[in-house]
Amino acid sequence: MIFGDIRSYEIEKAVYPAPVRQAVEFIRSLNAQDKELGRYDIDGDNMFALVQSIDTVTRENRKSESHIQYVDVQYLVEGEEVIYFGRKKDDTAAIENKLEESDYALYDTVEGEMELRLSPGMFAVFFPDDLHRPGCSDNGGTTVKKVVVKIRKSLFE
Repeated sequence: MIFGDIRSYEIEKAVYPAPVRQAVEFIRSLNAQDKELGRYDIDGDNMFALVQSIDTVTRENRKSESHIQYVDVQYLVEGEEVIYFGRKKDDTAAIENKLEESDYALYDTVEGEMELRLSPGMFAVFFPDDLHRPGCSDNGGTTVKKVVVKIRKSLFE
């Protein structure tokens, strides 16, 4: 997992993998506050952005997720969001496994789950073994606008 802020991107960008730099550069050029919700292709199905509006829920009302085909770059445009995250372990059991057909699995419990609080301009990068529970807030019921860039894992090879 990588955690960053668009305001310090210029200083830190040299240490990010090339696909992450491409995703963040796209986010910087997007002017996401004014963009319509929906999908924006960067490189077809290899890399694309989803501009989303999400109503947050409490941690207990959101399942953790993972992906095997794509890496997520989750960038917060408006609002405040809490993303809970933890590393997948060998004995972590999915309660719903759609990895092959839809590139996601859902989990109830994540051992050692930590909290990441995002404010506008911050982003997090989640790799395949990073279980993440996005779209949360302390009390739920707030709306956030975010951009999720999906990067095909093979672009990192």
